[in-house]
Amino acid sequence: FLKQSGLDSEALSRNIQTPDKDLLISIELVIGEAINQAEKYGSHYVGADHLLLALSLRPQGVILLQRFGAETERIKRLLDKHLKD
Repeated sequence: FLKQSGLDSEALSRNIQTPDKDLLISIELVIGEAINQAEKYGSHYVGADHLLLALSLRPQGVILLQRFGAETERIKRLLDKHLKD
C-alpha cells in the first residue's frame, strides 16, 4: 500500500539512519486507533494494515507519510477496499 501511494522508500531509509525527533509519534495513540479500526472492520486481531490505516488517520502520521511522498488519501482508499474484501 505504501509503494502504491507513492512512498519514497529511499528517503525513508535515509531518514531512519538519521531520525528527526519532530516526527516521533506516540505509539500508544496509533495502537489505540489501530484497535478501533480493526473493530470497525470486524477483525479480532490488529494487523499491519490496521496500523498503517491508524497512522494515516493521525495528524502527525499524515505529516510523516506525506514527508516521504505517500498520498494519505490513497492509502486510506486502498486500505478501506482491502479491509472490506
